[in-house]
Amino acid sequence: MPDTIINWLFELVKTIPEDIIKTLILGFAILILRVLVDKVKFLNSKFKNLQAVDK
Repeated sequence: MPDTIINWLFELVKTIPEDIIKTLILGFAILILRVLVDKVKFLNSKFKNLQAVDK
C-alpha cells in the first residue's frame, strides 16, 4: 500500500510543469531574501540605537 502511494506521488510530481516548479523555487528564494533583509534592517537599527546611547 505505501508503495502505491509513493509511486502515485512520484507520478504526480513528474506531471507538474517545469515552470511552476521554477516559480515556486524563485518565490521561496525571494521570501527568504525579504526575511533576511528585514532582519538586517532590524539589527542595523538596534546597532544605531546603541551608538546613539554611547555618545
